Amino acid sequence: MMTFRHSLLFSLVFVAASVLAAPVVQTGKADQKQISLTIYERDLAMVRDVRQLPLQNGDVNVRFGDISERIQPETVMLKNLSSGKLTVDQICFDNNLLSKQTLLDHYVGKMVRVVRTNPVTGTETEEPAQILSVRNGIVLKIGDRIETDVPGRIVFDRIPEGLHGKPVLTVGMTSKNGGGRRLELDYLTNGISWSAHYIARLNEKENRMNVSGWAVVSNNSGTEYREAKVQLIAGNPNVAMVRPVLMAAAARSAKLDAMPVSNEASQESFADYHLYTLPYRITLSNDQTRQYALLNSDDVRIVRKWVMNGASYYYRNRLSNAGDRLPVDMEIAFRNIAGDGLGVPLPGGTIRFYQTDDRGDQQFLGESRMSHTPVDGTVNLKIGESFDVTGSRKQTRFELLPSKDPATRKYESAYEIVLKNAKNKSVTVQIREPIPGDWRVLQENYPHVRDGMMAVWNIRVPANGQSILSYHVRVE
Repeated sequence: MMTFRHSLLFSLVFVAASVLAAPVVQTGKADQKQISLTIYERDLAMVRDVRQLPLQNGDVNVRFGDISERIQPETVMLKNLSSGKLTVDQICFDNNLLSKQTLLDHYVGKMVRVVRTNPVTGTETEEPAQILSVRNGIVLKIGDRIETDVPGRIVFDRIPEGLHGKPVLTVGMTSKNGGGRRLELDYLTNGISWSAHYIARLNEKENRMNVSGWAVVSNNSGTEYREAKVQLIAGNPNVAMVRPVLMAAAARSAKLDAMPVSNEASQESFADYHLYTLPYRITLSNDQTRQYALLNSDDVRIVRKWVMNGASYYYRNRLSNAGDRLPVDMEIAFRNIAGDGLGVPLPGGTIRFYQTDDRGDQQFLGESRMSHTPVDGTVNLKIGESFDVTGSRKQTRFELLPSKDPATRKYESAYEIVLKNAKNKSVTVQIREPIPGDWRVLQENYPHVRDGMMAVWNIRVPANGQSILSYHVRVE
């Protein structure tokens, strides 16, 4: 094996079956002095694990146990936080885990014991046996016969060298001075992630909401992190290589542990991302999901909208029926400013809307995905389709205009949109029509606003009534 020597910081990793013969120092959770996690939104976390352990003068192999089973070994870095010179010779990540199959594989050609239990007397007898093969079933040689079905249970004398109950990272190093050393092991791992979730409660007038934001942290990395300092990164760092998600880890059932705390995570800008630091240390067990408070705002100003969206293909085609009953979306809009009750960076996540009914029971209205929203940003979110407010559309005219240039076509078309409102109060429906090409509205009974390629009408529909929009447009 080639040997590389590094100074105090290294990041080169070799996956090997063994390291050079040298004294071995085992280190696990008992040696941890500090653990911290920086967790990203895309199944990625940075682990910083500080351990105190004795090192003798000379060559030594430090075997780090209690590390993530989803570690990216090529990202490992080691820092010597103590005085005294320390150099790293090689690194071995051993993920050859102990299981029934790996144990059988290691014992092919070797002797084991087959123990049988008399079902009547309970007496146990045993015979020596040699494992001949474990491919597509176990083949044993017992005395002068070959058996393919195990006539009892197999007993092994020992665990073979190189099999571990959990992954082990072994660092071969040379210490110029003996004594206690404080080492920081840093690495990236999959299996840990976080996402933002919001709960929004609308008031009766539907012009204000109470919103609370939560960080949902999940750990499926195969190990526990005790009393860890946790920071959350909101943003999307570029990752050069996509790593497959292990199906075994993905299939695990996670325990949800909600933490309704009043103190919220602190927030700061960091390298074009936003960094949230939890105000206390936490223990994050394997296969566990926990929630932590990010923000809480009691009086956020909102605008309730009813929106009907059109389609661009209408304007260059003759339509026999553009839609007898078209959905009208319900939307919530708000500005992320202090004057409207917010004014803090909002990590992208799922926001769920609730409202109290006439009996005082809280009901779910719908949910939507919110993008990362900086301060001064505007948010428009669909919460569902209205039952009481509906629309229909028909094309009342379509004409392909003559043109001297066959490459340039002009179209004229006219439409009638009927909006109906079965509610006991009036609503304003916003009609958004994406009109392609160079277009001009020739006639309309309500004024429109041009928003890029979009023509936008705001139509008031009376309670238990209807309103009709008629317009005529030319497209080039």
